[in-house]
Amino acid sequence: MGIFQLKFKAIEGVDVNKIISKDKSIKEIFSKRIDNYQSSLGVNGTPAPGISFLKVQADTKINSYTYKTEDGKKRLIVERESITYVDESEYRGWSSFKCDLVECIKLLIGQIEPCEVERLSVRFVNKFTFDSFDDPLEYFTKTISTSTDKMKYPLKKYAFRMFLDVKDHMWAVINHSLEPLENTIDYMFDIDVLSSTKIIMKMDAIADELEALHKIRNEIFFDALTEKTIELCN
Repeated sequence: MGIFQLKFKAIEGVDVNKIISKDKSIKEIFSKRIDNYQSSLGVNGTPAPGISFLKVQADTKINSYTYKTEDGKKRLIVERESITYVDESEYRGWSSFKCDLVECIKLLIGQIEPCEVERLSVRFVNKFTFDSFDDPLEYFTKTISTSTDKMKYPLKKYAFRMFLDVKDHMWAVINHSLEPLENTIDYMFDIDVLSSTKIIMKMDAIADELEALHKIRNEIFFDALTEKTIELCN
């Protein structure tokens, strides 16, 4: 699963409805739209003990839109201060993922250009499936360990998280988790690379930052895999 998120500081006059002003064009890519509502309730008076009837004032508004492709594998989530693109389809390489992502941003960027970019992130959740998994270091260079020969009780599953300070307002959050299933073992390797580097809200600047984030993601990904795992992937 590949995820991109652009967070920005909205200014007066920029709301979620304005951001999706090109709704018709968006639906040419994402045929389904889900409107997400938020309600604030106000109660008049003080409730008495027992069953009573109260007057409730509701302030309901749409706080985000979720667009989906027909098969539901690609999603575009638009909120007042963020845009999130999610792709769970078969991975065809970074160039293809970036191309699809850029097409989505182009439909929205004209409406948010006056806003200030606060954060960009590129996240990939990778799943490896193994028939057996006796020694984690056969497959991954980073793992958890114990100072004793073995644990007191059998290990069923595990997870650990790492935070890396990359450079110049860039950092990475990495999650590893092992999940035994009935006949196989799933290993989730989740890499989220983030940047709070100040850039202008322009397509070229965003595209350049995307490449920088992807480069870091690749370095982390391949640094964590052994040659045996890379061969299995090929």
